[in-house]
Amino acid sequence: MTLGVYNRHQAARKKQAALAAAFPQGIRCQKCLEYGHWSYECTGKRKILVRQSRTQVLKRNLKAREDSTVSDNNKVAVKKKRKHSTSSSSSTSSDSSSDSSSSSDSESDSDSDSSTSSSSSSSSSSSSSSSTE
Repeated sequence: MTLGVYNRHQAARKKQAALAAAFPQGIRCQKCLEYGHWSYECTGKRKILVRQSRTQVLKRNLKAREDSTVSDNNKVAVKKKRKHSTSSSSSTSSDSSSDSSSSSDSESDSDSDSSTSSSSSSSSSSSSSSSTE
């Protein structure tokens, strides 16, 4: 063994020792998911994963959010339309009922005024009668 080959061999051993310290479980290949080599050194086949990719999961979540917001917007639009149609029909009926209630209110106000005045006059007469005794 020449000195150059020996030095390269020692450098490789130091590198492996440093990697072993950095990765206590060993180096794991991201292609075949096995320990012992890097993915660029891999000679095996790529393992088929059952899970979806992160991009597919994000796209699916984005579509679900868009669908839910669209359905929420449709529900709100339908509710607003219903409110407008209900409020317009109720406002016309409430206008007519408010006219009749306002006339009945004015009658009841005049009734209450007369009853109040009669009760006050009766109380004054009772007070005068009590003072004469």
